[in-house]
Amino acid sequence: MWRKGVESAVPIVLVGTIFLFVAGGLADVTTLGNSQIPSTLAPWFARLLVTLTLGLGAGLALAAAFRLRQLPPTAGRDEAGTPRYGHQLSSAHPV
Repeated sequence: MWRKGVESAVPIVLVGTIFLFVAGGLADVTTLGNSQIPSTLAPWFARLLVTLTLGLGAGLALAAAFRLRQLPPTAGRDEAGTPRYGHQLSSAHPV
């Protein structure tokens, strides 16, 4: 991140928040609807933690997904406007 900037950490944040959402939130989602929960914490506090984990994981995952940069329209073309690496980007430029 120091050399490449903050934008280079976005994929790592996306993977981490998806893991947080699935492993930390979806794995314990049954505590929201059951009367007996497998925790030594107070039931309302355990439910609050699961809800916060689900909300935080989903929110950060969406924010990181929207933050992923798309290539500019001219990034895959050379100076003449033809696609690089032999890839065809549109039908206007025949191979």
